[in-house]
Amino acid sequence: MVQKGACPACEVVPKGPSGKGNLYVSPPVPHTRKKIMVAAKAASLSMDESMPGVLGIHLDARQLDDLLRHLNGTLSRPEREECNALFLNEGEELTLSGLLQARPLAVMTARMEGEWLVQLMEDDQLFAHFHPIVEMNDPDRVFAHECLLRARDDKGGLISPAKIFAAANEADLMFHLDRAARLTAIRDAVRYDLAGKIFINFNPTAIYDPAFCLQTTVRATQDAGIDPSRLVFEVIESEEVRDVDHLTSILDFYRKAGFGVALDDLGSGYASLNLLSSLRPDYVKFDRELVRDIDINPYKQKVFIKLAEMAQDLGVLTVAEGIESETEWAFLQAHNVDFAQGFLFCKPDAPPQKPYNPAS
Repeated sequence: MVQKGACPACEVVPKGPSGKGNLYVSPPVPHTRKKIMVAAKAASLSMDESMPGVLGIHLDARQLDDLLRHLNGTLSRPEREECNALFLNEGEELTLSGLLQARPLAVMTARMEGEWLVQLMEDDQLFAHFHPIVEMNDPDRVFAHECLLRARDDKGGLISPAKIFAAANEADLMFHLDRAARLTAIRDAVRYDLAGKIFINFNPTAIYDPAFCLQTTVRATQDAGIDPSRLVFEVIESEEVRDVDHLTSILDFYRKAGFGVALDDLGSGYASLNLLSSLRPDYVKFDRELVRDIDINPYKQKVFIKLAEMAQDLGVLTVAEGIESETEWAFLQAHNVDFAQGFLFCKPDAPPQKPYNPAS
């Protein structure tokens, strides 16, 4: 149920089209229009031009699924992305304001194929695995846990996180998945009574307006009785950030609410380096690709040392992720990184594993 004062677009996961009704499509070019008309005619579907340039195709639920699958294989990706589509159930009238709700045909098709993801979110079937972040010089001491989104298929097997996020991206559901992941992390952190800091990933491009889009996160924290200072929101996909002002507004919202903020993947490119100097987060995490074999790669060592110096000069605490060998760990210890994370100590799990201390 949508809470009072909440934005329905924020708290209701949009579903793919279903039932009997009319599919309205606005093809970008004549040859795309012809392909759609040929597909509809081959399926014996009736059509009309409801508005200039808009094809109306009358069908039932099974015919809709079949047509969308056919168009997904017939039209090129650019055609599907440029062709706007709207499905209205039987009895609903096509209006100009309704057409403004049209989405790319590619999104409509992806939502149909990604119904399993919508169902997971609706049924609250997502869960978190936790990866400990430990003191660099004493892995027995857990400083924090990073929350990682997980889900299972109908046979009980783990669904790849890459598959989950790819499906959400294709179906334009990244905002809803990102929100669900934040709420899942908070719920499961309470469930397992985690101590210390809790790092929660978020994608800034999936947040429209923090004053509205992040209200459920704040409420979930309050309802769980968690001190906001224990939560650290970690910017992922920093290379995709194009609007630094928007990201700044999100981080300002988090900070005003009492949360900490972290920047992920430092060392993966120029964007994250620029963000470090402009945003000055509470924590930075060195990219796993930079950490891998750092003990034997002189080039990586030089890049790392400069980045570490910059973070330390700014008073930003540092986390090295992706540590898999004792020699990598030894190098990072020698260069005063604050915290460590990686398979050398343990793998993500629920409940979280006790970290292994290679020195003991």
